[in-house]
Amino acid sequence: MKAIITFLLLFVSVLTYSQSEKYFNYEISKFSRPRVDTTYSITPKFEECPYKQEDFGLFDFKDGAGEYVRRFVNNITKAVLKDTVEMLEYRLGKDSEASWAKVTLCIDEEGNIRYIFLSITKNDRKFLSDALLYELYQKFKATKFDMRVGVFRSKTGDAPTGKCFTIVMSLYTKIFRNKAL
Repeated sequence: MKAIITFLLLFVSVLTYSQSEKYFNYEISKFSRPRVDTTYSITPKFEECPYKQEDFGLFDFKDGAGEYVRRFVNNITKAVLKDTVEMLEYRLGKDSEASWAKVTLCIDEEGNIRYIFLSITKNDRKFLSDALLYELYQKFKATKFDMRVGVFRSKTGDAPTGKCFTIVMSLYTKIFRNKAL
């Protein structure tokens, strides 16, 4: 009898766990440092990256563009995560205090965000549910990046290839260049 009850409890917990992750795949990152903290690479189940490695170009940011990018990410993050932002794990950098949770945006030549993947720590996973990350994903996809903050070009330095470039940013930064955002 104990075995049947244990099996049923295990089955229900596995079923509940799998239902809670219906939007994204969570894999332990190959760059994760288990002794420090486990990091998960998160990719959408509902979409594949439309680009190949050779499709990626470079984006040369103009002076001051870093603050635009940080505000761009912070505004979306704060709109979706609200009070959760304060619960995220932070690290102190040279000129900022930024969350360990990261977002990678694949942006096309027109400023449209075409694909997104995330990286979060095991501790941040307590606060960032699958549904909340999906809401964040949708909000990023609905926005447009201002291409006037830099120049898009191919890896060889030629004119734009018409593909995309990536930006990797912390999901939220408390301080940037000694200014609160």
